[in-house]
Order: sequence, then C-alpha cells, then structure tokens
Amino acid sequence: MLNKEKIRLMTRTAIYEKREGKDDLKMNQYCSSDYVRFNMLKTLIGVTISVFLCSCIYLMCISEDIFQLIFKIDIEALARLLLTAYFLALVVYVIICLLYYPYKYSRAKRRLKQYNKNLTMIEEYDDMEESDKEWPGGSEDHDESN
Repeated sequence: MLNKEKIRLMTRTAIYEKREGKDDLKMNQYCSSDYVRFNMLKTLIGVTISVFLCSCIYLMCISEDIFQLIFKIDIEALARLLLTAYFLALVVYVIICLLYYPYKYSRAKRRLKQYNKNLTMIEEYDDMEESDKEWPGGSEDHDESN
C-alpha cells in the first residue's frame, strides 16, 4: 500500500533538489565567513571591472570634448573624482555584500536542515516498511505452500 506522507516528502525533497538544492549543497561546502569573503572578492572584482568599463564608455562618448578642453581641464581633479566615485561604489557594494551573503547563507542552512530532516523521515518510513515485510519467524524466505 502506498504511504501518502512518504510520497509527499519524496516529492518535496525532489523539488528542492532540482531548484535550490544544487546551490545550497555547493554553499554548504564553505563555512559562513569563507562564503562571505569569497563572494565579496567576486563583487570587488565585478565592481572594479564595471567602473572601468563605464569610465571607458563615458570617456569615449565625450572624447571630442576632451580633446577640445584638454588644456582647460585639471587632469588631477578629474582623476580624483573618478577614484572617489570608484571607492564610493566599492564601499556601497561591500556593505550590501556584508548584509546579503550572510543572510543568503543562513537561509540555505535552514533549507538544508529541513532537507536532511525530510530525508531522515523518508528513511524512517522505509525502515517501517521493511519491518512490516518480515515474516513472524524472522525469515523472509518463508515457504507459502505450508
């Protein structure tokens, strides 16, 4: 006979494995601080590349004006402005990372805890089914012709 609760648990477990489970299991390989540091490093590299690309695009757009005003612009002030904008963007993204990634890690841990609980319950259902299948004499090779 089919156990509806076991089927529900198995379905929930399978859905979790397909959706969030892959990422959560990868995340579970790290401790919390290592996970946050690793993602912060990725963010710092991404912000640096993004600011550099945006600066290049901006400079290409105003390149005509730059050549006309090259002698009027204070290059040092412009460099200071760009570096200030870069560090400001970096600080904002680091603060966001410090808030977001520990939260994401703790949510994944909670989901993994529930996942493990579901797996344990499925095992318990399997054990109960196995114990129900055993014959009273303790042998599963019981001859039914008697």
